[in-house]
Amino acid sequence: MKYLAIMILLASALLYAQDLPKICYLNPDSLLIKSEQYRAASRDYDKLQIGWKNDLELMIAEVKRLQGLVNAGDTTKATANRLKKKDEQFQQKRKDIFGQGGFADTKHAEMITPLIDKTQKIIESIAVTRDIDIIFDITTLEVLYMKEEIEPVDITDDVAKGVDKE
Repeated sequence: MKYLAIMILLASALLYAQDLPKICYLNPDSLLIKSEQYRAASRDYDKLQIGWKNDLELMIAEVKRLQGLVNAGDTTKATANRLKKKDEQFQQKRKDIFGQGGFADTKHAEMITPLIDKTQKIIESIAVTRDIDIIFDITTLEVLYMKEEIEPVDITDDVAKGVDKE
């Protein structure tokens, strides 16, 4: 009799569990480590950054050299003008490369966007194949995939009322 009760309980639990949404997650940090394509894109981007930084360091060295001449007493207008021009060129190049919407951002997007698009298609394919209802990013809790049949319910008002209850 005891075993029959356990079997009925297990069967009920299995039937009930089938009605629950199947929720999965993706860890993007692990994906960046485990995927060769993401690692290769990261290595390529790192190489570009090193090149950009080396170029800027050469420009800084020239600005410092000219600043040293000025500090040592070279007060000629030509030296002051070269210093000002070199410093402006450095500032502009740094902004062009690393400023918001600069070359670094553009290049990163060019390299990563195709991988992100590919990743999203794979996520959707896995979700359909495995009959997954929701997949979210474990690091941000952003929903990456949700079946169309799932209708999220906004409980914000209920939570706000609960928080404000005396």
